[in-house]
Amino acid sequence: MCIGAAMALKVTEVHYGLESPADGGAAVAAAWPANPDLPWYVAPVITGGHHRDLVRDQFRRYCDRAPESGFRRWAQTLVGDQPGYQGT
Repeated sequence: MCIGAAMALKVTEVHYGLESPADGGAAVAAAWPANPDLPWYVAPVITGGHHRDLVRDQFRRYCDRAPESGFRRWAQTLVGDQPGYQGT
């Protein structure tokens, strides 16, 4: 879920399993300034790393099976595999 959407919907907590440096929202939420004119528009508390190894393994299995695509290339960055990754 987009951090902006979470904020608009007044989500107070977000939990995730694996960091996504290229497009993750944790850094955005951490740096979001409070605005006294919009007191309800605040970033949720974000907690990551839940079952990180299991989630990474799920992405790795996806990369092993998925056809070449932009999504697969993005998933490869999450498991630490290079663009030439051909499976395990």
